[in-house]
Amino acid sequence: MFKIDRRVWLLILVALAAILRFYKLGFDSFWLDELFVANEADPHQSLGSLFLALKSSDQHPPLFYLAERCFFYFFGESESTARMLPAAAGVVSIFAVYRLGKEIANERLGLIAGTLTCVNSFHIHYSREARGYMFAFLFSTLSLVYLFRLLKHLRRKDAWIFSLFGLLTMYSHYFGVFLVFGEFCAAALLFPGEKEKPLFVRRFVLSGIVILAGYSVWLPVLFSLGKIRSFWIEPLPGDWVLRFFGHYFGDIPGLAYVMAALLAVYLAGVLARRTGRWPATHRPALAKSLIVLGVPTLFCYVLPYIRGLFVTPMLQDRYTIVVLPCLLMFIAYGIEMIPTARARNIVVGVLFCFSLLGEIGILGTWSKPHKTQFREVTEFMAADPGSNHYPVLCERVAPLEMYYVRKLSYPGRLLDGPRARVIDSIAKAGSADGQTDGFWLMDAHSAGDPGIWLDSATRKKVDSGFVKVKELWGLDAWAQLYERRPEP
Repeated sequence: MFKIDRRVWLLILVALAAILRFYKLGFDSFWLDELFVANEADPHQSLGSLFLALKSSDQHPPLFYLAERCFFYFFGESESTARMLPAAAGVVSIFAVYRLGKEIANERLGLIAGTLTCVNSFHIHYSREARGYMFAFLFSTLSLVYLFRLLKHLRRKDAWIFSLFGLLTMYSHYFGVFLVFGEFCAAALLFPGEKEKPLFVRRFVLSGIVILAGYSVWLPVLFSLGKIRSFWIEPLPGDWVLRFFGHYFGDIPGLAYVMAALLAVYLAGVLARRTGRWPATHRPALAKSLIVLGVPTLFCYVLPYIRGLFVTPMLQDRYTIVVLPCLLMFIAYGIEMIPTARARNIVVGVLFCFSLLGEIGILGTWSKPHKTQFREVTEFMAADPGSNHYPVLCERVAPLEMYYVRKLSYPGRLLDGPRARVIDSIAKAGSADGQTDGFWLMDAHSAGDPGIWLDSATRKKVDSGFVKVKELWGLDAWAQLYERRPEP
C-alpha cells in the first residue's frame, strides 16, 4: 500500500492520533453530559450515589464512570484529566481497527481502516469528550477482532477473550447489548459443516454463558430502564440515516458522499467476488465479512428504531458509535478493492487530507470552542469582586453548574427554585433572599433568549426594581448581572 514500511506507517498513525486527541484537551469547558460524569465520578462521593444516578438520571452502564473515578482519585479532577481516558482509548483503537482489518483480510486492509479512523471526525470528537463512547468504540472493535478469530480457529482462548471484550462493550454502553446480540446472530448464520459443528456449538455456548454470567449483576438495572416510557430524545426525522452518516464524517461538505460511494463499491464487490474461502465455513471471505460486520450493524439500528416507534425514541448518532468500526471497515474494504496500488494510495491520501483539513479548517476542532461554556460564564461571574457574592439564579442546570461554582470557589449562593418565586423573594428587601444588592441570572445548554427566560410579570418586577449592569454571552450559555435600583 505505502512505500514506507507498513509497521512504520502504523506507528505514524498512532502518533498522529495521539496528537489529534490529546492536543489542547482541556481547551473546552465541560458541557452538560460531561458535568454528569464530573459530578457522579467524583471519588469524594459515595459509590451508592454513583449507582443511583446511573439508574435514575444518567442512564449508562458503570464501566467508564468507575474508571474515571479511579483516575480522578490519583490524578485529580479537571477537564484535561477527565478526557484523558477517552483520548487514550481513541489512540489504542487505531491499533484495534488495524487488527480488525488484518483479521478480516490482510494487513493492507487494516492500515487503510486505521488511516480512516485516525482522522475520522466522529472518532476525534468523542476521543476528546469525557463520556464512555470511546470505550464503547474500542471494546466493540476488539470484540469483533476476536469474533473473527473465534470463527476461523474455534479456539477456547479466543472464546474467552471474545467474551471479555463483549462484556466490556456492554458495560460501556447499552447499545453494546445490541451489538453483542448481533454478533451471536451473525455466528449462527455462519454455522459450519458437520465436522466443525460440535466444537462450534461448544465455543459459542461457552461465550454466551460467560457473557450472561458477567452481565447478570447489571441485568436488573437494564430491565428497569426498559420500562421507561418517556425520554429526552426526539422522534427521528425521515432522513435520519443520511444525517447519521453525515455526522460520522463531521458533515464536511462532500466527504460523506465519497464514503457512501466506497461503501457501495464494497457491497458490489461482495456480490461480484465469490472466491476465497475461510476456515470452518463454506462461505466466501467477502460474504463472511458482510455477515459478521453487517448483522450487528443492522441490529444496532433496527432494534432501537423499532422500539422507538412503539415505546419511546432511543436512537442517537453517538449511541451507534459501537458500529462505527464496521462502517469504517466497509469503506476501507471498498478502497482495498481498487485494483492498482497507485489508485488506492491516491484515494487514501485524498480522504486523509480532506478529513484532516476539514477538522482544522471547517470544524476548527482545536481553535474554537465547541462545548457549552459553563466554565467561562462562571469565571465571568466569579471575576467581578463587587458582585461575586451575589446569589446566582440558575433553575434549569443548577445541579451541574454547582461543579464550577465549587471549583472556582464562588462565594455566593446557587438558587435553583422556581424563577418567579425566587425573584419575588429577592425583590422584597425584607426577606431572607432580599438581603442582597443584586443577583445573577444564568442559564446554559439550550438556554434560549434571556429576554424571555422570565415570564412577563416577573420580568416587569425585575426591570422595575433592578438594573442590568453587565452580561456575557458564551457558546450555549449566558449570564446577566442585576443590581438593585437606588431608593429615590
